[in-house]
Amino acid sequence: MEIDMSDRSSFDYLKNVVLDYLNEQTTQSTTNTKRQVYIMGESFGGILATAIAMNVTQSLLLPNNTNTHTHTHNNWDLAGLMLINPATCYDRCKLASEGPHVAEIPSFLYPFALLVKLVPLFTDEYSFPQLLLILRSKGLPSVIDTPAREAYMGRVAFSLPSRLKFMPQETLSWRLQEWLTVGCQFVNQQLQQTKQQGEEAPLQNVKVLVIAGEKDKTLPSMDEAERLMTIFPDCVAHVVEGAGHASTCGSRVDLAALARGRFPSLAARGGRTSMKEEAASNTGVSFGMEKRYNGEEVGLSPLRYWSKDLYKECKR
Repeated sequence: MEIDMSDRSSFDYLKNVVLDYLNEQTTQSTTNTKRQVYIMGESFGGILATAIAMNVTQSLLLPNNTNTHTHTHNNWDLAGLMLINPATCYDRCKLASEGPHVAEIPSFLYPFALLVKLVPLFTDEYSFPQLLLILRSKGLPSVIDTPAREAYMGRVAFSLPSRLKFMPQETLSWRLQEWLTVGCQFVNQQLQQTKQQGEEAPLQNVKVLVIAGEKDKTLPSMDEAERLMTIFPDCVAHVVEGAGHASTCGSRVDLAALARGRFPSLAARGGRTSMKEEAASNTGVSFGMEKRYNGEEVGLSPLRYWSKDLYKECKR
């Protein structure tokens, strides 16, 4: 789901869009068995994913919303939930205290405040040095172990200038208040309501995996992982060593392996259930990195990123 900077959708609307999409995709299944669906959300997406999972498993409706429609999911079951630095702790984070001030300052100071106040919250000491290793062909993330995967990484890198757009002040204000604040309040109110009413624990029969960046300065992700393990009955946490908020999904983790290690039905399909031994044994800036898969000292030529053997366009 791509959201334009001008989008002013409510949290409720975003939740319903995702639920509708899941129902639409699983309805198109040609099998007679229910689809096993795994939901993953990062940061604000962690709030959205948690709200969706609770809606599916407990039929919870958003408060003060007379237009909310009931979502049936007869064609699929929620098999697992992955939360990466979930912003369900937004009310206790540095971004919540710094962000609104940046969103309200005079517009001519906004770019400077954004760069000085907010950008540092998302970085860590290893992101840039690991990028240099990749650019100098001294190493690659352990999951980049074939020409096809390296070509994909290259295409993503080339697309970043068009994807990483400057966030207008009005957009920052909307997302901080209407998405993060409202979403965080909704999820935690529902969790508290369930506890007070003595109802079945949230996500009683759903396996949950929380992945937290050890050096996350945006959110108290380590503390939140511990909190969620006390709330969800079948919840485990994995800490990504040395990772800040933006790089928790980067070179220092093998997300697919973690997912297979946590969810048996994914592991049954084959593949690693832990990071490769060499990458896991490295330390510091090299943690999660390996030497190039082909042993060469020069990276894959950008001319091959879109070659017929490494790229196939999928038409929707």
